[in-house]
Amino acid sequence: MRRPHPSSNDELSETESFMNDISTRTVHNHKRTRLNASKLHQQQPTITTSVHTSLNNRTHVTTTIYEVISIEAERFAQSRYPFPPFIIRFATPNIKKQTVAEGLRKHLKQHNQLDIEFVGYRRSKNKCSNNEIDILLFVKDSYSFACLFDDSNWPTLLNGEMFVRSHKPPIPPQLSLIIKNVGLNIDWVRFSNELKSNYSGIVNIIRMKNKKYENIKLIKIEFDKPEQRNNILLKGKIIIECLLYEVEEYLAPAKDFPSLPSAQKSTIQGYKTNNHSNNNNGAILSKLNEMNQNMSKVNVILEKSSSTNAKFEQFMANVIEQDKKVEMNIQDLQKNGQTMMSHITQLQTTCQNLC
Repeated sequence: MRRPHPSSNDELSETESFMNDISTRTVHNHKRTRLNASKLHQQQPTITTSVHTSLNNRTHVTTTIYEVISIEAERFAQSRYPFPPFIIRFATPNIKKQTVAEGLRKHLKQHNQLDIEFVGYRRSKNKCSNNEIDILLFVKDSYSFACLFDDSNWPTLLNGEMFVRSHKPPIPPQLSLIIKNVGLNIDWVRFSNELKSNYSGIVNIIRMKNKKYENIKLIKIEFDKPEQRNNILLKGKIIIECLLYEVEEYLAPAKDFPSLPSAQKSTIQGYKTNNHSNNNNGAILSKLNEMNQNMSKVNVILEKSSSTNAKFEQFMANVIEQDKKVEMNIQDLQKNGQTMMSHITQLQTTCQNLC
């Protein structure tokens, strides 16, 4: 997944880096490149001039096209990598992404005895000033993600330069799980405290909601340690407050995945261009749509089931309350019966004395 830097001292622009990256699933031939440039020329003449310039002269790219491609490259990269990126910002644009990733990997190996792997890295100037640059680092697995998620593993300098990490990436599905059939009337504070006391790797505990933003009986648990999460999934169950709950993997909803930018859609086989489409891919898209509809139906059924279970719980609570009242009435009747027996005994004694 890594490629060497060119011998030139000038850094490749993100446009050229993206187009020449061997891990990018695009058609790498001159014919297609000219075709894409001509399409851009029909839609945006101003930007096309910059594209032709970048293709003919690798050392010159205008600022306008740099910003546009930066957005598309970042979104496309995030859609094809399994984990969200760690973003670090440098105060100088003369930073090479590959040397940053390699420097961080060596630091963790030498100082923390941690062996992490990257599957990609990107440069971006989105939300940066003129003299700043963001480096997006994409890890290969949950172990590498957990290592970088821990703030104590990061150095203060990379390649002799100061850097800033504005925020942590969200916990990915690969470090999450779902606890099923958790009652809606539990003591949430006690439930959460016991989970965190038993599993130190838990970062967040989230009650899931349906489309109407109503609580359902699913609890999402997010970890910063893959070992704990994997051990629980291997058992398939978890004990909380003396109750046994089933657990399963958390699968992110399809809407959570970013869509591909239009500049990259045209490079995907089967994508509709000039009203032509590939029949096989059309069938696949049809199947995916059908699966999505089926999943929506399943969600509706689960919501109804959850609502029914809530009503049944309320019914059982009412039954228990009624049983308590009946038991109290029986106890009162027993007490009254004992009192009446005592009175009868006294009357019998009085009658005997009178006789």
